[in-house]
Amino acid sequence: MPIPTKNIDETNEEFIERCMADDTMVEEYEDDQRLAICSLQLEEDRALEDINTKPTQEMADEAAQGLEWREEFGRGGTEVGVARARDIKNRVNLSIETIKRMYSYFSRHEVDKEGSTWEEQGKGWQSWHGWGGDAGFRWARVTVAQLDAKKGDAEKTGASTPAKPSERITGSRRNPEGTASGKRGGIEISKETEAALEKKRDEHNEEHGDDPAKKADLGALKAVFRRGAGAFSVSHRPGMTRNQWALGRVNAYLYLLRNGRPERASYTTDNDLLPEEHAKASKEDK
Repeated sequence: MPIPTKNIDETNEEFIERCMADDTMVEEYEDDQRLAICSLQLEEDRALEDINTKPTQEMADEAAQGLEWREEFGRGGTEVGVARARDIKNRVNLSIETIKRMYSYFSRHEVDKEGSTWEEQGKGWQSWHGWGGDAGFRWARVTVAQLDAKKGDAEKTGASTPAKPSERITGSRRNPEGTASGKRGGIEISKETEAALEKKRDEHNEEHGDDPAKKADLGALKAVFRRGAGAFSVSHRPGMTRNQWALGRVNAYLYLLRNGRPERASYTTDNDLLPEEHAKASKEDK
């Protein structure tokens, strides 16, 4: 499900209002959960405002070539892919999520160049060029690296602020001490939060679940969330709620899970929850 992103001419308040009222968001999330997700999206958008998301002319030429070949032979690329190729051809500014999907697509499909139909300009060739070809892959790789760096800088700013005394919590009546120390701790959380974590797990596994090193486990996500909620009392970014901080940690864990490395090198505190096949899994868990 695409989460709304902030428009160039939109204030922060206007974006939050629009995001909270989005029909799909309303259908999928409760109020508190929706506010947390919209706030996290705004935080990311604000950190990435100066990233250039306009495709290069070289990418536009590649996309035009792919579209011409598809029109001539009537095949190659999905409807979404064709629409993306038109955007690239016309050098339309792309969303952050689209650039991430481009990088993911290129990374998965580079092997297609070794296929028997590549030299014949088959479907794989047409799709590759429609997304900007080799120029698009280079651009997406560099842009994603810039995005990661920007997000890292944003996370460093003010992230060591402790919670107000009234918000500091030690332990949990619902979850005994030690329940967040592993994937099977029997952690109890609200139905809304569990539904949000299940959705994150399902969306992640839909793309990465076939790889045991990358497969997300609900028990692990609940443990990460619980740890993040507990860490909020000691350190968090001003303006964020406990729930937002905990969900942000879950997002960081999922990034580590699918990429094989964390966004920030200092994030190692949840390595014990990774699948044993994962390169960063704690040695004692292997």
